[in-house]
Amino acid sequence: MTRFLRQNTPFLILLLCLGIFRTAIADWNTIPSGSMRPTILEGDVVLVNRIAYDLKLPLTDIALTKLGEPKRGEVITFTSPADGARLIKRLVALPGDVVEMQDEVLFINGTAAEYASPKKIEEPTAPQRASGLRSGPQAGNTRSSSCLN
Repeated sequence: MTRFLRQNTPFLILLLCLGIFRTAIADWNTIPSGSMRPTILEGDVVLVNRIAYDLKLPLTDIALTKLGEPKRGEVITFTSPADGARLIKRLVALPGDVVEMQDEVLFINGTAAEYASPKKIEEPTAPQRASGLRSGPQAGNTRSSSCLN
């Protein structure tokens, strides 16, 4: 065992540093659902600033000091109290705000929330190749100076 530790000390230190970095400074999360569309799409990876609001003891959820407060409209990540899943949501209200839904309209402190018009979302896809076309580095080149024209 000591031989293993001696031979792998740099790698083990790297793993420890990555663990500390991910739990105390910054983390990355994959978006599992479309609840944040059109801002964030399924499968997107977001970088999370773990010291935006508080400084935590690495590898724990123990807050050492408060560094700031979230503001309305910010995108935040948090752990679901129900099942422990990592969630990402836009903050629409702050502590003390009164939030209501009336006829499918969101009201915050008695004022109806305003939404921008939704836009059609088209996710990029790889271009389709027709059969019989050239392949290789000049396949999509239609310039007249191409050596294959």
